[in-house]
Amino acid sequence: MERRSTIVFVAGALRSGTTMLRLMLGGNSLINAPGEFDFAFDALGTDAGTEESAFLDPQIFEKFLRSNRIFLDKNIAVPSEGGIASRVAALADSLTVEKKTLVLFIHRNFMSAHEFFPNAKFIHIVRDPRDCSQSAVSMGWSGNVYHGTEFWLKAEQSWERLKPLLHVSNYIELKYEDVIESPEHSMSLVCSFLGVEYHPKMISLEGTTYYPLDTKHSELWKRKLSPYDINLIESRTMALMMRNGYVPLHKMARQPGRIERMGLSIQDRIYRHTFRISRYGIKLWLLELLTRRFGLSDVRAQILPRITEIDRRYLR
Repeated sequence: MERRSTIVFVAGALRSGTTMLRLMLGGNSLINAPGEFDFAFDALGTDAGTEESAFLDPQIFEKFLRSNRIFLDKNIAVPSEGGIASRVAALADSLTVEKKTLVLFIHRNFMSAHEFFPNAKFIHIVRDPRDCSQSAVSMGWSGNVYHGTEFWLKAEQSWERLKPLLHVSNYIELKYEDVIESPEHSMSLVCSFLGVEYHPKMISLEGTTYYPLDTKHSELWKRKLSPYDINLIESRTMALMMRNGYVPLHKMARQPGRIERMGLSIQDRIYRHTFRISRYGIKLWLLELLTRRFGLSDVRAQILPRITEIDRRYLR
């Protein structure tokens, strides 16, 4: 299915500054940045493409969308015609605004985005994994920084697979820390890449859910993490973080042993469930858990808006 205009994907790990970038791009009247688009690819498997999608039953794809809270929050129709590729394209079409550049945000499966939209351009944003990991814990998505690295690893491993396939004119790379330090320069580069005029309103986040741009939000790990936690993160990310220009604190990070990893896994599960009970209440937490485990998509669709509304209070 051919599109009349090019899609641009912002590709970055959760907690890497994608929300900040969405709000900044939203300050330009020539850009349409409706938010996350991971739901279009998550049902297909890790970095799966058009070939793998041929084996996915469209009804399963529909059921997945109906039980995905980000998709439901978009308030768009579930595509019901054609194969998976046509339905993914239809999802993007439903978010398109005439005469505006469509920018969609994904946190994983970057290869999938390229497969389904081979003419798409990419803005890759990366943040220090030590900051991303501790932020994932503060959001309740992970129970410790060791497991908090998984969001960063999935994103950056996917980007390393995709980058060699892209022409240099079809992608731009940003560091969260550079955007915070030099927002006007960073947004000017992005606007040039997108072919739109830069507007000063893009670097003012006044009236949004995000905090003002300030370099104090960079390298938070130096103030918030213990040497033990820093070692845990670097034990999983060292080679990849160095390729992204981040300097590890340890020359050789100690790898946790088997028993230690089991303890971290148990801690991760307990913390995540305790966090969700505290945030949503035990009834809503239990309903979400049971509807997800048993595939009760109709009931799930009724409770997800309540969860989304609660989550909005905490998203930055």
